[in-house]
Amino acid sequence: MRFVSFAETDLKAEDVAALLVRADEILYRIHFGNLDNAIRQIATLLEKESDVDHMFNAAHLSCIYENETFIGVLITYLGSEMKKVEKNTWWLLVKQMGFLSFFKRLRAYKKVRQVTKISMEPTALYIFTLVIKENNRFNGYGEKILNHLHEDHEMLYLHVNYKNSDAIRFYDKVGFEKYDEYYDCYKSEPVGALVMRRHRKQTRD
Repeated sequence: MRFVSFAETDLKAEDVAALLVRADEILYRIHFGNLDNAIRQIATLLEKESDVDHMFNAAHLSCIYENETFIGVLITYLGSEMKKVEKNTWWLLVKQMGFLSFFKRLRAYKKVRQVTKISMEPTALYIFTLVIKENNRFNGYGEKILNHLHEDHEMLYLHVNYKNSDAIRFYDKVGFEKYDEYYDCYKSEPVGALVMRRHRKQTRD
């Protein structure tokens, strides 16, 4: 299994962005207004060269290959990096979308932040996104990737949309425990997320 930056692949930015958006369509739709806009904005960040440390750059986003087959995307950063990385990412999106568009969606941004809060150790690794292509699921890749991350990190944290029962079952099965949960409502639609975590000693043999 190989983890490479987007720039090292021949993948289309729109395809990678679409895969990322499918990981949590509800929150991306709330955040960006619609899924097409979410894909467009993320694809632009993927293609843009920047010295700013944001979550879609090579330091945090990896395209995952098994042999020569592209199977998924992973975005991670340390607890100590979280505030800076997320702040930089959102400011880049504000500049990219335009301040007027941002302020029109300010309430939505606040709702997303409300349900994706987290408190974690500075040395722990936060998994912002782990998504496997649909035709490559149920092959053990997800657990293999998580175990790989534990080689360098004792604690892993992530959010799961509370409506994503398949993901919750998967993370429970591979040893993650529920650490916290947040719920809210946006335009009469309930939104929420579970915070889950796993210690290295909870990995399965």
